Amino acid sequence: MKYIKLFMILAVALPFFTSCSEDDDVNSAQCTVGFGSTELVVDESAGIFNIPISVTGRRNGPIYVKLQAEGTGENPAVEGENFQIIDKTLKLGGDTLETGTLNVEVQILDDTEMNENRQFTLTIVDADGAEIDGNQITVQVMNNDGYYKSLFGEWTLTAEEYDVSGQTPVYIGTKTCDVTISGAEDESDPAYETTLTATVNNFFGDGTSFTQGWGYTFDSMQQSGLIGWTCDQSIVGTATDGAPLFFVFDPGDGSFYTGNFIGQWALGENGESATVVQFPYTLYAVTLVDGGYISLYNAYTNVTLQRK
Repeated sequence: MKYIKLFMILAVALPFFTSCSEDDDVNSAQCTVGFGSTELVVDESAGIFNIPISVTGRRNGPIYVKLQAEGTGENPAVEGENFQIIDKTLKLGGDTLETGTLNVEVQILDDTEMNENRQFTLTIVDADGAEIDGNQITVQVMNNDGYYKSLFGEWTLTAEEYDVSGQTPVYIGTKTCDVTISGAEDESDPAYETTLTATVNNFFGDGTSFTQGWGYTFDSMQQSGLIGWTCDQSIVGTATDGAPLFFVFDPGDGSFYTGNFIGQWALGENGESATVVQFPYTLYAVTLVDGGYISLYNAYTNVTLQRK
């Protein structure tokens, strides 16, 4: 009982030594804390990353920083649903260095929904042991979903065609044909947002069609993406002499490659779906001859897809 009374007396007599931290002291030297920038743009697939808070000034004790997160803008991000802050109370110990860094650990929670870009704001609401200089940063989370399906539909393929079977290329004219793009619609399908299916109709002018898997990517930071037209040893057509035709491409160094013949596409200025896909390299229809050599048939430059 005597101990309890003594404790109560001390608690009353020493009110000036309490603080919001568990430590008995905090920094009393001149020091500031603040975000180094007011804006940050991240991809929806960013996962866990750090946002630094700069600390300037030598410290004779620890500094405690408290944060607040809030969805802002026309499409606010929701904490716990679109993002989360791992720890909103940060501590930096005393140091003789004049600079230091506190890292705010943030996790972006990716989804598979088509949505407008979301944003949220982090605010330093309290700094125990330091002055606040730059208390807020707005984080823009760029959507990376939904544009896969926006490429589905009917397109027109055009290209400049050359006969390259002889010593000198001979210009034939403009090649035009219809292309239908489709793909997986079930978001649990591994092909969703990775592989498109393209049916190319009457490419060689004989009425036949061929279907290929085309690779797909989208960079939400650049608001653009790639399509990979598959060039491998699959037969895609028949030459006039009956020989099977395959595709290879030349990326500009005079060599021939199998793999993906890459096309580039981009969203409109206001986020509208892509209407044009440009393939910057030269596509070749070839036949394979003995010994693994290829015989050139026709070449196609300025290959373009235009949405109907």
